[in-house]
Amino acid sequence: MSSRLLLFGGSGRMGQEIISLLGQNSDQWTLAVSLGREDSLDNVAPESIDMVIDFSSAQVFPEILNWSHNNRKPMVSGTTGLSEKDMALLAKAARDIPLLWAPNMSLGIAMVAEMMESFAKLTDFDFQVEEFHHRHKMDSPSGTALFLQEELVKAVSSEKSKKQSSPVPQPLSVRGGGIFGVHRVFAMSENEVITLEHQALGRGVFAQGALKAAEWLKDKGPGQYSMRDVLRS
Repeated sequence: MSSRLLLFGGSGRMGQEIISLLGQNSDQWTLAVSLGREDSLDNVAPESIDMVIDFSSAQVFPEILNWSHNNRKPMVSGTTGLSEKDMALLAKAARDIPLLWAPNMSLGIAMVAEMMESFAKLTDFDFQVEEFHHRHKMDSPSGTALFLQEELVKAVSSEKSKKQSSPVPQPLSVRGGGIFGVHRVFAMSENEVITLEHQALGRGVFAQGALKAAEWLKDKGPGQYSMRDVLRS
């Protein structure tokens, strides 16, 4: 039997990508309800939903999270621009339900984060995150760039490695054209440069990742998970 899905943000670009993929995965998923960012959850019957996928906005995220929490529904969210308060609410809800939040649903970005851990072994290197997105991208730096920045700082500021030549600067952000997403992480010394690069060739990679995350999450217990957890499995 297929799992019944509540999709929030179904009228957006990512939502439309997910709906398109659902048509190809009808044996696994049934789209029970698709809501736009302005739609209300008041008329959604909890007993008709097995999983929530959220690609909405930071403004409505708390409402969706609260609905999932109150009704004990697992939730996958790729909504970015969340505040510290939002993240605290997410952590609180994860005590009771399985939650997977990621600023980027690509398994490739999760792999880049895994690879960055090896930067802890470098000495006398400088580091930089750089990102490119389409001109309509609202947040700058993007959630993905901030995620990579956080993972990079953790790697090169660990107790094992405090030998980088300078603090990690803020990500460099470029907006233009129709670029889906390019992210680069540089490790630079006087004599060599190491570059980790990820390119998204279309929004489909994020939709595929979201459905893969949902499939992985539906049998998990309460907790806060990430795409790195999916990758490691």
